[in-house]
Amino acid sequence: MAPALPLSLPVWRRPGHGTLRRTATTREGTHMSYAPRLHWTFDRAAALQLVDGDDGLLEEVLTLFIANGPSWLNAIDRAISAGDSWALRESAHELKGAAGYLAAPHFVAAAQELETLGRDGHVHTARAQWPAFAAMANDVLAALRLALAETCRT
Repeated sequence: MAPALPLSLPVWRRPGHGTLRRTATTREGTHMSYAPRLHWTFDRAAALQLVDGDDGLLEEVLTLFIANGPSWLNAIDRAISAGDSWALRESAHELKGAAGYLAAPHFVAAAQELETLGRDGHVHTARAQWPAFAAMANDVLAALRLALAETCRT
């Protein structure tokens, strides 16, 4: 059995609480570290640097990621369910590339790990890591929706 890769995790914050981490044992007997569903904080200043300070471009990036994120996640889920390592690699690669503009390096690293698992044919490990990644992705999408709403109000 190939060694399991740990899921890279962002620092998750909950107002008034510290960072929480847990370890779970998957069906394959591997251990993965994950954080419970807390709130990821979008770093607007860091994301703005990634688009050369262009507010309009950042708004467009957020809008496109929010619009396309669920489709990318569904593609990853379908690939894992079908045991299709090539589709997993391609879908995770596409998500990772788009997420690169969000100033969310831990999310990008987690997508990279799914891509690597697909490339290496370890769909069973990706299947075990999928629930934690999907929760992380949904929290990122929620934070981006909030950030976009705040951008539109100002």
